[in-house]
Amino acid sequence: MFCEADRLFSEMVERGLEPNEVTYPILIHSLSKRGMMEDELHMFDGMREKGVKVTVYPYNSLINGCYKHDDLDRAMGFLDEMAEIGVTLNVASYCPVPWNSIERWMRRVAKWT
Repeated sequence: MFCEADRLFSEMVERGLEPNEVTYPILIHSLSKRGMMEDELHMFDGMREKGVKVTVYPYNSLINGCYKHDDLDRAMGFLDEMAEIGVTLNVASYCPVPWNSIERWMRRVAKWT
């Protein structure tokens, strides 16, 4: 987990600047692009533990990372979680997931309403 984004993130924390709903998703996306799923999940958990508002953007990176690691069940779990907590999905939320899986997920969500 040692790239320029990670170094800058660590430096920011060392200087007393609090990560927020902008900086966390950027780093999570960076980890996703490098295929670092476990680090991505760890960063996301840290974001939630610190009470930082979770938006669609880190979720989209997580969903994409799950799909890249052939973990469709976890990706669908994140879609479920987003629906449960009221995070509005966007087109990028659906892009990496095969359509037949989205159809199954939509049927599950329809049962909640």
